[in-house]
Amino acid sequence: MVHNLIQVDRVTGNVTINVPEPPPVQAQLIEGDIPQKPRGFQPRGDLLQQLHEQVSDDGTAVVSAVTGTLGVGKTLLAASYVWLSQKAGYPVIAWIAAETRDQLMAGMAALADRLGVRGPEDNAEAAAHNARNWLSGSSSPSLLVFDNATDLDQIRRWAPATGNVRVIVTSRNRAFHRLFAPVDVAVFTEAEAVAYLHRRTGLTDDQGAAELSGVLGGLPLALAQASAQVNRQRIGYQDYLVLHREFPLSDHLPSLSGDAYPFGTAEAILLSVLEAEASHVAARHTLELMAVLAPSGVPRELLDDAALADLADTSLISFSDDNSTVHMHRLIQRVLRERAQHEGRLDAAIVTATGLLETYQHRLPGGTAILATRASLRSLVEQIKSVHAFSPSERTLAMLASSSRRLTELADLPFATELAHEVLATRVNTLGPLHRDTLTSRYDLAVLYAAARQFDEAIQLLEHVRTEQEKILGTKHRDTLATGRALGHCYAHSTGRRAEAIPLLEQVTAACEQALGPDDPGTLASRDKLAWAYGIDGQGTRALSLYESTYDIARRSLGPEYEDTLEYQNTLAHAYAFGGAQPGKAIELYENTLSVRTRTLGPDHPRTLDARNRLGQALAKAGDADLAIAEFEETLTARTRVLGPDHPDTVRSQSDLGAALVNAWAPQDAIEQLQAALATAERVLEPDDPDTLTIRNRLALAHHAAGHDSTAIELLQRNLEEAQWIFADDGEYIEHFRHTLHQIDYESSGIYSAAIGPYERAQWLENQARQRAEQPPAPTKPPARWWRRKR
Repeated sequence: MVHNLIQVDRVTGNVTINVPEPPPVQAQLIEGDIPQKPRGFQPRGDLLQQLHEQVSDDGTAVVSAVTGTLGVGKTLLAASYVWLSQKAGYPVIAWIAAETRDQLMAGMAALADRLGVRGPEDNAEAAAHNARNWLSGSSSPSLLVFDNATDLDQIRRWAPATGNVRVIVTSRNRAFHRLFAPVDVAVFTEAEAVAYLHRRTGLTDDQGAAELSGVLGGLPLALAQASAQVNRQRIGYQDYLVLHREFPLSDHLPSLSGDAYPFGTAEAILLSVLEAEASHVAARHTLELMAVLAPSGVPRELLDDAALADLADTSLISFSDDNSTVHMHRLIQRVLRERAQHEGRLDAAIVTATGLLETYQHRLPGGTAILATRASLRSLVEQIKSVHAFSPSERTLAMLASSSRRLTELADLPFATELAHEVLATRVNTLGPLHRDTLTSRYDLAVLYAAARQFDEAIQLLEHVRTEQEKILGTKHRDTLATGRALGHCYAHSTGRRAEAIPLLEQVTAACEQALGPDDPGTLASRDKLAWAYGIDGQGTRALSLYESTYDIARRSLGPEYEDTLEYQNTLAHAYAFGGAQPGKAIELYENTLSVRTRTLGPDHPRTLDARNRLGQALAKAGDADLAIAEFEETLTARTRVLGPDHPDTVRSQSDLGAALVNAWAPQDAIEQLQAALATAERVLEPDDPDTLTIRNRLALAHHAAGHDSTAIELLQRNLEEAQWIFADDGEYIEHFRHTLHQIDYESSGIYSAAIGPYERAQWLENQARQRAEQPPAPTKPPARWWRRKR
């Protein structure tokens, strides 16, 4: 029936695309919850052949829109093509739930994860772009299925237009036929229905099978329910027809005035439901849970496994190909919800599902196992959103907020921020803008903005929250003080409002000591932020004293291995290394942090990697280039593997490695690392981002060390122009770049730099005569982004 489908891995075509081809996958990659082949599966060879014949012969992308009404088998037709393509050895096969934009984005983001083209700070849309671009640029055969699509524009946006990729879209919306090659799926023919019923039941009554098919309109979903019950009850087709004809539908479902069920389908579904509930005590509980959870599939670990086998035997549920996900057809979900509503149980089912999800969320592991929970967390969010859509509640919002905070721990700031936005918008609408929980959501979003270094946005939110909290909670309430502390920290990062940081943080710290006590975690956090503000203001001695006393209190009151204590240990070590000229003490503290976190969080946890990178910085500051390089290389390898090559922390590790290689007199190796880091930074962080400027400055120094002074001066001229633009009020930072440029310009055989005016140059040459042998002084306060990196 299907000719040569097992040979679809053939690649032909003569079109040259001037973009690099993505690296091939090392083994067959299967992504998504592909449905498992059901019992008594009825092949639809003519439709499969139609799909196959639409595969392009020239290696370009082809899209087929598989459409039809609910229950005709669109998804199974697409799945049957996937099964054959998997057997054929397609390198990449992805099954994407596409009913909503969120589902589509999550599925494409998961594919990007599997392909290794997603940076953890990419939001779902950016990751989806990366996955689509990978498919568009690959000449290897790939298969992409968008299941149950509803939005034509969204599919048009994400279906690759080039590459050797086959795209199948399943949908009820026939508008897809206007743009994509159609494969219209109808109900079974009588012959197909009779063959299916006989295969499923073992009966041979052609007339009875034909009559049953007529009563059920040949709908595959309804025939699956009927055949399962005939088989389980060991009855004939005529016996089933009597049960179906006499079924009291109005006792179980409300009268429908709108979108009615296909003829006879509701009765067939409910006959199977009642038979399953009579045969297993947990069936109703499991079915009604499934009815309110995500239609794209439910993780098997969420459900009572005892009833699942029986329910699969009734064809009410099915499993994914790897048995990890349980599926229920949307039409069955709808019948079950409307029955539960009619019989007064829907609210209870939603409450039960909410409790189940709360328990599941609580059991997600932390510590060394947290990195393995990312996929589970994304699936959990989809289940929470499904329940929330049926019955919005503060419990589901609280779970979404908690998921956002956990995603922050996983260094997935974009997805965390998306969730925080959703929670805030919902609370504003349901609770009002001044409700305490709404203010908490606004604070959570501000913290995420600050973590993403969007300090202006964070300050705007925090100022509003602090003003309202002072009115509602008072100036000495713990939440008000926490907001003030976060606001002061953001002021310190903002070059335009840095002068406001110390007065506010001094006020908050004094209030914390009075209201909460000197040993309270909130007080310690305020002292730490104040010490940091002192440091960037040039008050190094005062900062160091406050760091030391805060660390001593934390060790005594919280314990030496408490995570907050380790953070205070890090900030003290940083002060020793970069402000107190005590790199030996810094190295000792960083080594302790690294040892504790490796043992408690695991070697690949983002905080452990941060500790290792900080240790490398301290070693470099102490002049031990070889050991620093070893730490940076290990950190870079791990961050590339765990966070991805585009994560800002990965880029900074590569930059730190390049700087250490310069100091180790290996300028060519340094140039290689810094050029790669700069290319990524300009793409991920923007060309004028302060971290990008730092990397470009280091690359200039590497070129200078290699004797490439004209290249070094060109890089530094650009840096100076960018710094003058974005740090107009931070003269020390600008002077740092200017100083480096003057030094290299002077030493490079009199090459004149257009960035230096004649008067400035004459003044510089006069001073340089006595200073040229000295190292150009670093600024007393590093740029804001540099300090953020260290934090």
